[in-house]
Amino acid sequence: MYCKYCGKELGPHARQCPNCGEEVTYTSGSGLIVAGYVCAGLSLIIFPLPLGIAGAIIGAINIGKGRTTHGIVQIVLSVVLGMAGALLGLLAWGLLF
Repeated sequence: MYCKYCGKELGPHARQCPNCGEEVTYTSGSGLIVAGYVCAGLSLIIFPLPLGIAGAIIGAINIGKGRTTHGIVQIVLSVVLGMAGALLGLLAWGLLF
């Protein structure tokens, strides 16, 4: 993690930046993790294209924030479930067969 004020790298349990002295606050970031999985899951049921794309974008953001495993799983799930949702939608409307 890096200081949001000066950009200096911080230790894993730092309470204060060693460079500028600002107090360090930690956030879990679990909101983006949950949002990525929710978008991926819902893309199977409703709005497969926009929710699948949103899930993949959130997955890419999670990769950028260092949550690589969650990000990759979200991207894969978003693509697979989004495509399955689109196929189910086409089948439901009778447009595929």
